[in-house]
Amino acid sequence: MHVIAVIPVEQSTGEIVDAQLEPATLRIGIPRQIVSDGGSDVKKGAALFAGRHPQTAVTYAAAHHGAIVLKRRFEGDPQWSEYIGRLGQVKSRIQQTVDAFLTSPSLRPKARYMNIESLLKWSRRILDLLDRDASGSSSPAGGRAELRYGWLRDYRTTIEKWSRWESNGSQSFV
Repeated sequence: MHVIAVIPVEQSTGEIVDAQLEPATLRIGIPRQIVSDGGSDVKKGAALFAGRHPQTAVTYAAAHHGAIVLKRRFEGDPQWSEYIGRLGQVKSRIQQTVDAFLTSPSLRPKARYMNIESLLKWSRRILDLLDRDASGSSSPAGGRAELRYGWLRDYRTTIEKWSRWESNGSQSFV
């Protein structure tokens, strides 16, 4: 796969994408395939282009497809929105404190389900810290983690389930 053009625009529509694809064919020829992230502008522009060039297939990027599958799965789980809400509450209380190192990673505003692994890994690490502290290896960080995130234990099984979803990607949903 090769990037054939990067053209900055102030706004993007299907017609604009289509108009940008045509001159690119003068440099590279007519592409056999256009891989799209599924954005409405690219999707429509690629379809318009492929309508004139039937030898061009338009496909969805596998990573984006997997993220969409994960999005549907996570957003369909009521515990997920509850969990994210509680993390947000803790984050806003500790961001500018000595406990800021305990804050959870932020999910991107766009493509958030493409970087969900970091949040789930962080969740498992905080649970490990809580477990070590509960087993008697008391540390200042562990005590503060308990104060801030002791409630994560209620989500242990669910975090394990979410981690399986993420690590299996779309394979588990086919």
